[in-house]
Order: sequence, then C-alpha cells, then structure tokens
Amino acid sequence: MGGEFNHSVGRLNTVFFFADIARFWPSVCFSWEPEAAVNLRRLIQPAMVRLRLETPVPEPLEGEEGLIRRQLTEFKEAVLGEIAALFEASGQIDRIDRLHRELTLREGKASTAVGRGIAFPHIKTLRAREMLCAIALAPEGIPFDEPDDEPVRLIVGIISPKDEERAYLHLVRRFSEVFLGDAALPEILQARDEHEVIRILSSYL
Repeated sequence: MGGEFNHSVGRLNTVFFFADIARFWPSVCFSWEPEAAVNLRRLIQPAMVRLRLETPVPEPLEGEEGLIRRQLTEFKEAVLGEIAALFEASGQIDRIDRLHRELTLREGKASTAVGRGIAFPHIKTLRAREMLCAIALAPEGIPFDEPDDEPVRLIVGIISPKDEERAYLHLVRRFSEVFLGDAALPEILQARDEHEVIRILSSYL
C-alpha cells in the first residue's frame, strides 16, 4: 500500500512540476522559433549558490522512524527561506519576506521535489524584476517529500516576472532535460566552489 501511495504521489508531483509548461505550451507551439542555449551566467551569481545547505534536518520525534508531517513542513519552509535569501543576494528582489511566502505557498500545493535527488522550487512572481536562478547543494541528502524516496541533494530555485512566460518555459524545460540524465548531478556535487557549480551546469544547458 505504501509503495502504491508513493508512486501516486510521484506522478502528482511530476504533473504539478510541468503544469507551467502545459499551461503555455499552445502559444509556444504556434509561435515556435529556434531557441538559443541558456546563458546561465545571466541568471545567477556566485553569491546565489550555496555549496552546503545550512538549514539543519530535525531529528525524528521519539518513537517515530521519520519526520512527522508538521516537522517536514516546517523544515521545508526553513529551506525555502534559505533559497529566498539566495535570490535576495542578486539585488533584484522586492520584499524577500513575500517571496518566501510565495515559495512556501507553491510548495504547499505539491512538492517541487521531482525525484532523482532534485527539487525545483519555481514561481512566477511580482517580486522578481528579472528571471533568476538560485542553487543549493545538500550532499548528504534531505527529506523534501521526494516521490521516489531518494533524498534531495540539489535544489534549483527559479523565479520569473509574470510577463516572461516563454523564457520561463524554456528554462524549466532545459533544466528538466538536463536532470533526466545521470551525469550532471554527481558532477555538480563534486564542485569545489560556487564558480565551478555555475560552470558545470552551464556546460549542460
């Protein structure tokens, strides 16, 4: 029963993750143009990369094998606060507290963990003046409502102004394609500094 439930949750998470793509797909199809490679260095600065997530994973309560729902929800909210702070380092964010709230509300709809050790918190928001990425690594893995029981080791945050639909769609799709493969994540986790994380990910985009 548990396996069937996790499999169903996995399908639901994937549906929610690609909801933004599906919503705008018709307009993209009817106005298709060849797409340039993603220039990641325009979207992220070294200050927006964290080599090791700082939010500590809470200990399970006595008698529990894992985190109870309240603990997991609070932990994920704290992690998203850390991601919001990385976005703030860009100098392009209006009201980090509201951005944090929007990321948390989005996460409450369905987990942005998509399996294979990856989570993609992503929103279109009035808080962003331009499209941005933030990256946090968790080499030991963290719980994040992952659909395949593989702890999340890489969080890629994406935020975009509401009027940049095509660019947002293209970026989300490219990231999803990159991490369907097995090569990128291990290489990124071995990065020695923030610059190398950006260089490695740029090479795949």
